[in-house]
Amino acid sequence: MSEPLLRLEGVTRDFPGFRLDRVSFTLEPGYVMGLVGPNGAGKTTTIKLILGLLRMREGTITVFGMDSRKDSLAIKRQVGYLGERVALPESVTSRWVASFLSRCFPDWDDSRFEGYLNRFGVPRDKPVRALSKGNRTKLALAAALAHRPRLVILDEPTSGLDPLIRHEVIESLRDVVAGEDRSVLFSTHIVSDLEAIADFVTVINDGRVVASEPRDRLTERWRRLTFRVEDATGRPDARLLDVRRQGATVTAVTGEYGVDLLQTLRQVATGPVEAAAMGLEEVFRYLVGRNRPNGVDDR
Repeated sequence: MSEPLLRLEGVTRDFPGFRLDRVSFTLEPGYVMGLVGPNGAGKTTTIKLILGLLRMREGTITVFGMDSRKDSLAIKRQVGYLGERVALPESVTSRWVASFLSRCFPDWDDSRFEGYLNRFGVPRDKPVRALSKGNRTKLALAAALAHRPRLVILDEPTSGLDPLIRHEVIESLRDVVAGEDRSVLFSTHIVSDLEAIADFVTVINDGRVVASEPRDRLTERWRRLTFRVEDATGRPDARLLDVRRQGATVTAVTGEYGVDLLQTLRQVATGPVEAAAMGLEEVFRYLVGRNRPNGVDDR
């Protein structure tokens, strides 16, 4: 296996009333990782630590095999970053952005920048203040991708955008990893944005990682189960969550679906055990303890 582009091990940072607690995960080349969690879970803090904008109390972060504290400048030159708020001067145009950033990044590619502006339909000569929020985001994304970064970090970039522009942003990320040893870390609380693009999912809640694994493996082990039992009392198995009964019929959810659990349930079930797949958003709600029928609680 190739060396991870990004590795966090036991990363801890304390704030008044909040602690990022021993966060660990790795991102291999060629993949998109969704960093997902409710607002205030610690996603932005994690990204600031990766970028060297905050100092960790404990742990290590390596990017491209380099120490995030000792090699901050070398790392930043190979990273593309886009946050929820577009940090561009209000008076400048896209042409000024290209001229300025070409001096900051040795691998800046004007033709690539122009290509993204054409693809996104961003005006060349309008100042940032005259652009819509969608066009500001697309301009900032073009700037983040123009120097062919090895790692693209996006912190809630689609928040507040209409669905069409969100789709454009997400589709452009496919180009980043297609056929290249480059990766994307995509932080969001909009789980549906990750359904079609994320290869790996890291779920963070209250400053702790509660899951970090391939998306398909995560959704494979979460199932909604239905079966019948003779004894309508007692808990069929400790691995079942949200157990509900209607007569002899039991419905439940599990995050540990597999042969072992099925064998155990078949010993108490009077018929077949039916297992239905769960979507990533539903899995997310269970992982963060906010399984509410109307969606994710983003307090």
